[in-house]
Amino acid sequence: MKTKVNKKFLLLATLIIPVILLLVVVFMFFSSIPRNAVFSNITDRAVTISWVTTVRSPGMAIVTNDSGRRIGLFKGDSQYGYDDRDVVVAEEKLAEENLKRVSKGDTTVRFEDLKIESGSVRKGWYYTHHVTITDLEPDSQYSVMVGNGLFFRQVADSIRGNDTVRTHVLLDSLQTPDPVYGKVGSWKGELADDGVVYMKLLYEGGIESGVLSSPIKADNGTFYLDLSNLFTPTGEKIDKTALIRSEIVWVEGGPNGRIGEFVVATDKDAPMDSIILQDPDIVQFPYDQRAGRTTIYFPDVISSVVDPDPLKLSTEVSADGLGLLGDGFFVICAGECNNYCRRPPCPVGPDGGCNDGASCNTEQEPPSGTPPGGNKPACVSPKQCIPSIYCSNGLAVNCQTGTACDARTDGMNSCGLIASQGGTGGGNTGGGGNNGGGTGNNGGGTPEVPAFPGGEYHTPDPSQQPYSIKPPSIYAQVPEDPDRVLFDPVTQNYYFISEGEYRFTYEDIEYTVVLPEGQSYYTIFIDTNGNGIRDEGEVTLSEDIDLLMLERVADVISYDIKAGLNFISIPVVLDRSNTASALLEDLNQRYGGVFYSIAKYDTNWKVVGDNLSVFNVNDFQIVPGSGYVLKSKVDLQIELTGKQVVFENEGDVAPIYLTPGWNLVGLYGTKTVDYTAESLIDSVNNYQEVDFLMDNVSSWSVSRGMYQGVQNSEGVIYGTDFPLTQQIGFFMRVLQGEGSWQPEHE
Repeated sequence: MKTKVNKKFLLLATLIIPVILLLVVVFMFFSSIPRNAVFSNITDRAVTISWVTTVRSPGMAIVTNDSGRRIGLFKGDSQYGYDDRDVVVAEEKLAEENLKRVSKGDTTVRFEDLKIESGSVRKGWYYTHHVTITDLEPDSQYSVMVGNGLFFRQVADSIRGNDTVRTHVLLDSLQTPDPVYGKVGSWKGELADDGVVYMKLLYEGGIESGVLSSPIKADNGTFYLDLSNLFTPTGEKIDKTALIRSEIVWVEGGPNGRIGEFVVATDKDAPMDSIILQDPDIVQFPYDQRAGRTTIYFPDVISSVVDPDPLKLSTEVSADGLGLLGDGFFVICAGECNNYCRRPPCPVGPDGGCNDGASCNTEQEPPSGTPPGGNKPACVSPKQCIPSIYCSNGLAVNCQTGTACDARTDGMNSCGLIASQGGTGGGNTGGGGNNGGGTGNNGGGTPEVPAFPGGEYHTPDPSQQPYSIKPPSIYAQVPEDPDRVLFDPVTQNYYFISEGEYRFTYEDIEYTVVLPEGQSYYTIFIDTNGNGIRDEGEVTLSEDIDLLMLERVADVISYDIKAGLNFISIPVVLDRSNTASALLEDLNQRYGGVFYSIAKYDTNWKVVGDNLSVFNVNDFQIVPGSGYVLKSKVDLQIELTGKQVVFENEGDVAPIYLTPGWNLVGLYGTKTVDYTAESLIDSVNNYQEVDFLMDNVSSWSVSRGMYQGVQNSEGVIYGTDFPLTQQIGFFMRVLQGEGSWQPEHE
């Protein structure tokens, strides 16, 4: 009997399991259908692809030069990327592992130690997806496919309609960071935990920037963008001095709701006023339609007495007249509402009222989720008459096409948008509140654009570079341990335990050998012709050399350099190349003349790299604690040697001098603690010797061609934290205080 049951069970399982697998495959196939794809954050090295799915699913993207594929399976050799939120989790885990390794005595952290492996990324499930693919070739065209890791579909940009994306030409000028940031809440009264914020800039003369985007952080609903180094959608660099006419923002939150385009004043984007996503059940509009710039003015529904928390609803309603006289709360909705009632026109307002409006049909049920306080008729300003979605007894009416306000969230500039279409009232910076009456940036007045320090960093003409003959060099490789040097007369090999620079004398000539780390031992030879290969006749050091003395004199710092701009720090005192001109000449001698320039930032950019006359004018010292920008023609790995600054005991110092504004710096010191961007801000702000106030750390990502940053604004952290190593130069923004900051040591 038992055997029969087992056979029946096996037969049943044989039938059911394939069905289950088929259902899973079908689910994976249809759950990967993308909607509203956007190509954003396009640089010379990277592109971000974002899209929405109707159910939660993993998100990956593939770029390929093959424009013929429309749908397919994942290929392991494709150039692909994971959701940025998943990459952040993997990077944080990797940083923790490096900290543990350092705590166990391994103090060497290499660039490859900071790179995540594909297998270490654990894919999360989201409605909105935000994938950045890095290390692309400059000025190259790619097709884009998105999916869930198994099935992929080719997508086109829903904004511009193009089905391919082209990276920009290699960046040759640089601006200091320009962060903007804010917080997003849900219409449910909660922080948004799944969404993407989009932004573009409109300039005088009809110039438009490409689209920027940021995922919303799940733990605090924040987003972070950087407006420096912007390009047009067709790849032209936008001059920083161009006058910004408006900053356009829109948000996709999946089931959390969405907000169509609205304008943010240039002086109110850091931070922006809190954004509240609109309930998608209240306003129905096509999924791929973003709101235009038509906006309802709500004089009778906006309250000037509301709860300051933008995530709490307000039931206070007062007739403030046209414009917000207080910090009223409102939410933006967009698209076409159902035509619930269309009867008598709205009452006449203080500026003449509307000639076309709506009132209530008491027999019509309101849509679900109609917020409290939205219970009065409202008219727009005389130049733009669009009926409200709310009326006197709380029932919804036809809002046609546009955006509307209610009494729930603060400072979104939506009610002032009407002025940007030619009106003269309702500016965004007028007296009394965010949208108080008066001339504002969107009300026909003179635009207010914040001044920026420093200007751009322009690299010199690459055709004129320092050059000299490569001198004889010594080659050796080294395993990892003791600090001694052993000579084996049988194998004629030297065994070195530590990487670094060693010096010895042969036939009354002093030679230096640089020993990279982590490799096998090799014979040392004098490379007379400088080709890097031991040729016949070249001297090999052997047991015949008496009393060969090698002294370890310096440490080796390795750098993974990419073509273009590289932010580096040099945490050692260089023995020979202690000026920018000497370092640039030395690097070009050793690596075949591949470096254009080296620059530092000290309230303005100082660049060395055109010819000898430029060296004499702009030259500067290379010192630990400063950050530098090194521009290369090609990808390569380089090594610098020097003596580390001892920073281990009481009385040891490794100061970094900070001034108000942007400071390009680097960490150094033998036992300096490992900082992240967030912990560095805390350390500087808690420093007792100088009353510093620092709010931002921004690091240039060469693989993305853009800044990543962390902002601390009144205790709220915007942006994603990242580790800081001693090889990387980065920007710190100081709001107050000047003097030397001393890092902590272990």
